[in-house]
Amino acid sequence: MSNRKAVFFLILASFLVYLNSLPNDFIFDDLPIIQNSFMITDASFWQLLKSYRPLRYLSLALDYRIFGMNPYGFRLMNIIYHTLAVLSLFWMLKKFSLSQTAAFVAALLFAVHSVNTDAVAYISGRRDVLMGLFYILSVGCFINFYNTISPTLCAERRDKIPVKWGYLVLSLIFLFLSVSSKEMGVTLPVIFGLYAILRDGRILLTKRWFYISAMILLMLFSYFVFMVISGGGSALVSLAGINFHGNSPQVHYLTATTIFLHYIVLALFPLKLILDNAGYPLVPDWNFHVFFSILVMFLLTAFVWYLLVTSGRDGKEAHGTGKTKKNIAFFIAFFVITLAPVLQIIPLHEIVAIHYLYVPVMAVCAIFGIIYDSVIGDKLNNQKELSVIGKKPLAFLLILSVVFLFYSVRTVTRNLELKNTWTALRVDESWGEISFRGYFALGVRYINMKFPDKAWEYYQKSVATGYSDENQNGNIIGYYILKGDHDKALSFFSGKHLVNDYSQKAVYNIATLYMIRGDCDRVEKMITPPRDKSVVNTYKKLTECRKHNFARFDDNDMQQLYQKQLYMKEIYLEIERKPYLKTLIRSGEFEGDKLLELVHELAIVDLQSDIPEAIEYYKAEKALYLQMNRPVPAIIDQIIAALESYQYEILVEGKYTELNF
Repeated sequence: MSNRKAVFFLILASFLVYLNSLPNDFIFDDLPIIQNSFMITDASFWQLLKSYRPLRYLSLALDYRIFGMNPYGFRLMNIIYHTLAVLSLFWMLKKFSLSQTAAFVAALLFAVHSVNTDAVAYISGRRDVLMGLFYILSVGCFINFYNTISPTLCAERRDKIPVKWGYLVLSLIFLFLSVSSKEMGVTLPVIFGLYAILRDGRILLTKRWFYISAMILLMLFSYFVFMVISGGGSALVSLAGINFHGNSPQVHYLTATTIFLHYIVLALFPLKLILDNAGYPLVPDWNFHVFFSILVMFLLTAFVWYLLVTSGRDGKEAHGTGKTKKNIAFFIAFFVITLAPVLQIIPLHEIVAIHYLYVPVMAVCAIFGIIYDSVIGDKLNNQKELSVIGKKPLAFLLILSVVFLFYSVRTVTRNLELKNTWTALRVDESWGEISFRGYFALGVRYINMKFPDKAWEYYQKSVATGYSDENQNGNIIGYYILKGDHDKALSFFSGKHLVNDYSQKAVYNIATLYMIRGDCDRVEKMITPPRDKSVVNTYKKLTECRKHNFARFDDNDMQQLYQKQLYMKEIYLEIERKPYLKTLIRSGEFEGDKLLELVHELAIVDLQSDIPEAIEYYKAEKALYLQMNRPVPAIIDQIIAALESYQYEILVEGKYTELNF
């Protein structure tokens, strides 16, 4: 196959398997990182450059300026970056000395590999795609450079081949771009050293420049590791100490031993793909799973040693089978090295994640390509009939075809699962128990669909996991406000947690409750300039607390309470009106049209917050019309029927549909 045809098919495959991801919504981390982020919409170039993972934010901000806040555009750019990574892998493997056929097979498998969906079909995975793109470009440029200074070059060739210093400069530039996209790029100096050792082996030990270069690469690697940790690369590690998963070093590292095997299984058989990986089971005691995982590590190490020992000695580059063994050993080491930063050696807040495999899985695909070249090679080109190729090559070709088909189909189906947060987490839940974050996110979806009681069930599951964060605490406050129980919201806020244990939105919600109670002194102490776009309007209201002057209303006087809720409606504090409307309805001081008005207003408020309760109050409004011997407006029956149908779709059929009036 010509180089041009290979590039065409790689581009085609990369786009075809991800084409059905383009209509998907923003999901999970896309909301805070993109949709509600000032960094994307308002930050200057220099602010973006100084941000955490600056290249990711720069690329996302550029997408916003081209496509607006349209997930389609962000997803399209993810696919384009992934396609460039696929082509870069094809180029790098050829520079590595793999045949064009082997490089093509490897790049094609990488293009469709299902573990890449959580980096490509998930917009927030942009960090992994960019890191991977620049990672592989850096490796390719280093190979180009090193091949011109390799000690195994004979003196005659070395005189004829100029040192390609430009490729070394490019390699270092791509290294910094990779690290600027995501911290996993710190392993690049180790890969450089690994390639030099693979190519020249013991000969390097006789070269003074090797020791100098090794020290420089080691210092570069150490510097990057220090910058990553000190810059917030791990939320569990700080100058104050180290926090371990399970609050125990033993539990943490027993669990960590099982993670490596988990990633191997995913890299080879990516069926069980989970977006919410925070629920990965901790291992409190030594068990068979730990033993088997350690056994696999030893066997893999022994296998690499066997490949190196039998491939040739004293650094002499072997040909044929020997070269194949050395190449396979290199890519096994490549897999381990690129995965090492996320194997919980240094505790990371996200215990496992599928998108961590974006670069390591390149090595798995490269091994497939190497074996393909070794087993089949040019046999398909030289034989007219498959029957004369041989049984073993045909068997491997069949296996490779099945693997390619499986990866492609699983990628396409996974894109459908990532349609929105609801579908993704429902799939996660179908595999088993999920994490506090997953339960919390499903609860948020029920809030969005206006079923707070159903959301509360998931919030309780979230609390039962033993974990919590500021978003979860904030949404519990939000639930109490949606249900009209302001006292419980205030009690929860002041009872167990610090202000820093809540999202800014939650703090603003509590400040709003204090504002409508007339406590502006407390409000002014609580609010700070907004970091989240979704709270800008609330912030503006809170800064005008004294202007609103809710202290002028006496909540014990029903007429003043009636005027208070009217004023709240005027300044768009709709949901907060609920307890006041209920108090007025139950007071017994309002009858006839006034009572009808209050019930109707409460039904409208519930349309924005609580569908089951909205149905209840629309039925109560209908009953009042009948009680007053007045004809029931047709719109009421229509609304009740529509809401009951919607409720059935959500609670019985399990659909996700946001109802807006």
